[in-house]
Amino acid sequence: MIPARFINFTSFKNRRNGAIAEKVGDVRWENFKVADNLIAGLEFSLISEVEDGRAMINGALVIGRSDNADE
Repeated sequence: MIPARFINFTSFKNRRNGAIAEKVGDVRWENFKVADNLIAGLEFSLISEVEDGRAMINGALVIGRSDNADE
């Protein structure tokens, strides 16, 4: 299986999630930075047909809801 690699992504002040993946296989998020998103910073909703240790978040900076977050 060949991994899908997403590298050096920055996301902030979204009205939902910083990044979301649904029904994925071997997906790797690397060096993501997310801040002040209203629902979640990073979300994998369903991982399918993957061996343990394949889908991953590696090297992430996640800031929840700081004083700078919007409603």
